[in-house]
Amino acid sequence: MDFQYSINTATRFVEERFTGTVNITDMIAALEQIFSDKAWDPHYNGIVDLTAADLNLPLSDMSLLIDFQEKHPLTSKSQWAFIAGKDLNFGLMRMFQGLAYELDLEVTVFRTKEEAMGWRAQFS
Repeated sequence: MDFQYSINTATRFVEERFTGTVNITDMIAALEQIFSDKAWDPHYNGIVDLTAADLNLPLSDMSLLIDFQEKHPLTSKSQWAFIAGKDLNFGLMRMFQGLAYELDLEVTVFRTKEEAMGWRAQFS
């Protein structure tokens, strides 16, 4: 698994990209890395590119991800988009979208980068 991210403080936008096989440990480590970045602000919006990733996240791990974010409320009234072209990744992110109602977080899932970039344009 490889993880890269950038935080643009001028546009208040975060971009993340995962590649390879990604599990719950990888996802939580990535969140911890971002949350500890001095440029991070919980009100920033973001996009997560999963097009080159293979998610290994059973439903129980999705619940762990939601629990982690509830215990570390470092996203607040923000909007996040996931790009998940592969059917399994898309389905998993749609499940996360459904579970995220517990968080103060709006989640949208797209199949293509073009769709997601159209969504992103509203924050430019």
